[in-house]
Amino acid sequence: MSTKTISRIEIVPAILETSWQEIEYKIKQVAGFSKWAQIDLCDGVYIPQKTWLPTNANVERINESGMPAWETMNFEFDLMVADYKKYIELAKDMSAGRIVCHLNTLDDIRAASQLCRDYDIEFGLSVDFATNNFEVIKNAIEEGLIDYVQVMGIETIGIQGQGFSDAKLVLIEQIANYLNVRNINNIVIQVDGGMTNESIEKCKNVGARRFAVGSYMFAHGGSIEEVYKKLLKV
Repeated sequence: MSTKTISRIEIVPAILETSWQEIEYKIKQVAGFSKWAQIDLCDGVYIPQKTWLPTNANVERINESGMPAWETMNFEFDLMVADYKKYIELAKDMSAGRIVCHLNTLDDIRAASQLCRDYDIEFGLSVDFATNNFEVIKNAIEEGLIDYVQVMGIETIGIQGQGFSDAKLVLIEQIANYLNVRNINNIVIQVDGGMTNESIEKCKNVGARRFAVGSYMFAHGGSIEEVYKKLLKV
C-alpha cells in the first residue's frame, strides 16, 4: 500500500431519490455547510434501479425559480444512464458544475468530454470492476479528456447503503501511483459508494481525496452537519 497521506479531503453529499421533492429537500438539508451536492441519475436501463430523471418539461419548471440553494451550492450529476448525451444536455440545463459518466456507457470518451467542455463543465470518468481497464483511464488522463476519476467503492452501483469493498483500494492506489509518478496534480480521485469514516480513511491513505457520501450521511442518525464535519476530519 502507498504510504502517501493526503491531508485535505472533500466530502460531497450524494443524493439518490425517486422524486424531485426529496432531492430538493436533501439539497436544502446540506446547503448551509456543503458547497457541492451529487445528484445520482439512474435510468432503469443501464442499471435496474430508476431514480427521478430530468426531462425538458420538469427542468424548465425547476429553472423558473432556479435550482435549490443555487446561490451557494454547486451540483455534480452522476449519470448512471445509457443515453449519456441526452442527460449531459439536461444536466447542463440544471446548472451542472461537474458531470461524471460511467466508462461502459460511453461509446466515445472524447465526445462526452468535449460536450462537457463545450459547456464549461468538469468531466469525470467512473470505473468499477466491470470497467477496470487501467489503460483506458491512463489514456484519458494523458489525452487531457478528464478532470477526475471516480472509483465505485461498492459491488452493485445505483443502490445506497452497501458496504465498501476493500478490493477497490487496489485500483485507487494504482491510479494514485500513476499520477504521482507522472507528477500529475490536477486530476482528482473521487470514491463513491460505501463511504464511512473508516472506508474514507482507507481510501485517503492510498490516494483518494474526494468522497461522495450518501446513506451514511443522511441515514446515520443525528445531525447531518455533524456527520459531514466529522468526515472532513478523517
